Amino acid sequence: MLDRTWYNTLANAVPGVPGTGSVWDKEDVDALMDAIDAEVTAQTIQGVACIVSNSGVQAWGSGSWADVPWTQEIYDAKSMHAPSSPYVVVPSPGLYLINAVVTWPSVVGGLRGIAIVANNAFIVPGYVVESPDPSTGAHTSRLTGVCQIVAAGHWFSLQLYQNSGASLNFQAGNLHLEVVRLGAY
Repeated sequence: MLDRTWYNTLANAVPGVPGTGSVWDKEDVDALMDAIDAEVTAQTIQGVACIVSNSGVQAWGSGSWADVPWTQEIYDAKSMHAPSSPYVVVPSPGLYLINAVVTWPSVVGGLRGIAIVANNAFIVPGYVVESPDPSTGAHTSRLTGVCQIVAAGHWFSLQLYQNSGASLNFQAGNLHLEVVRLGAY
C-alpha cells in the first residue's frame, strides 16, 4: 500500500482539476490511490519496477543541485539501475510512477530541495524547496509524480539541493527513489 499522505495534502490544498471545475474529495483521492496501488502491485510482480537507496553515509555539499548516486538496489528485476549510477533507465515506454523520499540530517539553517528529473528536465510536480525545522533542522521531503515515457532507454534521477553552508551527511537508508511502470499510455 502506498503512502497516501501527499494525496491527502493534495485533496486539501488543490481546489480542483484545472479547466474541469471539479473538486478533489476524499473519495476521489481514495479511488485514485486504490487504482495506483493495484497497478503498482501488478507491475512489481511483472518486474517493471526499481527501488534504489543509499547504503552508507553520503556527504552532500551546499549550494547546488546534483543527482544522487544510488549505492543500493532494493528491487531491480529488469536491470534498470547500474551500481553507483544516479540514473534509473526504463526498459519500455509507458506511464511511470516515481516516488522520492529524503530524510535530511538534523542541521539548522538554509533550505532543502528535491527534484525528480526525467532526461535532464524536471517533471510535474517538478521540485520542492522547503525550510527544515528552525530549532532542530529535522525534515523529511517527499515528492511523487507520474510521467509518460515515449521510448525505452529514457531515465529518471533524483536531484538534491541544500544551502546550509556546510556539507550534510546522509545516513544509510535516508535517500530513496522508486520507479514503477503503471502501464501503457
